[in-house]
Amino acid sequence: MSKSALVLLAEGFEEIEAVAVIDVLRRAQVKVTIAGLGSLQIKSARNLKVTTDVGVEDCQDQAFDVAAAGDRLQPFDRGIDSRALFFTRHEA
Repeated sequence: MSKSALVLLAEGFEEIEAVAVIDVLRRAQVKVTIAGLGSLQIKSARNLKVTTDVGVEDCQDQAFDVAAAGDRLQPFDRGIDSRALFFTRHEA
C-alpha cells in the first residue's frame, strides 16, 4: 500500500521548510498532496508564489498517513475548522 502525506502551506511559509519536506517525501515515493490555507496560490516569506494541489478545505474527508505544516500555520487564528488538522489513517 502506497503511503500518503499532506503538506499544508499558509501565507508567509518558509520555502526551505516546505520544499525540503516535499522533496524528501517524494524521493521516498510517498504520494504528496500540497494544500493551501485560504487560497490555491500561497506566497512565501520571500514572495515566492506556490500553486498548491488543493485547498485545505478539500482535504477534510481524505485520510493521509502523515501531515506536515510549518510554524506559519495558525488555523485557529484564521478561522479554520480544526477538523482540517486531523489527517491520519489507522490500519488494523
